Amino acid sequence: MKEDMPIEPIVLSAEQKRLPPCHKRQLYYDCYITIIERMKEKNVKFPAGANELGIDVTIFATKWVGLPDRGPLYKNKLINARLAKDIKELGIESVQARSITEDKQSHDLMIQRKEVNDLQKQLLSLSNQLDIAQESLYKKETENSLLRAKLKQKDIHFEQELNSHKLQFENCLTEGGRTF
Repeated sequence: MKEDMPIEPIVLSAEQKRLPPCHKRQLYYDCYITIIERMKEKNVKFPAGANELGIDVTIFATKWVGLPDRGPLYKNKLINARLAKDIKELGIESVQARSITEDKQSHDLMIQRKEVNDLQKQLLSLSNQLDIAQESLYKKETENSLLRAKLKQKDIHFEQELNSHKLQFENCLTEGGRTF
């Protein structure tokens, strides 16, 4: 038994780890029942944690029950049906009470983290808006350049037509013929 473990943990063999999922469900349930029985024998409580049930599900699942992760505790209907009842029956190990200062610091830190997350989201949103605006500006500048080039071509064409008309008019006046 490990020094930091209040009870003997379950360790799955390599053969057990290779079982198909339908057999693993029953194996995981059997491991869960075994750990619960050991906990009752030695009067051991669930490890304290911060999930909705108040226990550290990851430590309980991986270190004690021998599951690959905490998922089977939630997904296995047999285990999930018993978990809340077993927690209520066995209890949760007590956590040392924190001082008001520690609670205040923790609360302030949580608020600051939330503010940082909100600011990061806002920054990302603004960055995306800036990218969209820059792309739009680039399209407008490209369109503007194309329109200026067309206008310049039209001006050149107009000047050519005007010069041609002037030349015809001069020829008409000097030679006495028709202008068109």
